[in-house]
Amino acid sequence: TAGVAGLFLVDMRDAYGNTVDFDPGVDTGLRSRVFGGPAGFNGSEVRLIEHYAEGNDGLVEGLYVLTAAGAYSVTVTIDSVPLTGAPFDILVVPASVDPA
Repeated sequence: TAGVAGLFLVDMRDAYGNTVDFDPGVDTGLRSRVFGGPAGFNGSEVRLIEHYAEGNDGLVEGLYVLTAAGAYSVTVTIDSVPLTGAPFDILVVPASVDPA
């Protein structure tokens, strides 16, 4: 729903399957971008936050808020390599109208 936060989770593992522990001084290379949406969408309607989930080393939460209805795709990469299955489709439906 437009204006409502959506969430995705990434389980950060190294090439051997070991959990990548959080170190705020190290860039893990995790990046995400949202594409698509209505005509004129330039990303300004998106707020994307990536952080490690409390109590779950290696589990990263991505939070996004899209304020315009439409079809979007989110691409998540680590060191410029897309995650398996990316891009992921998001369909944002219009928010209900507040009669007030």
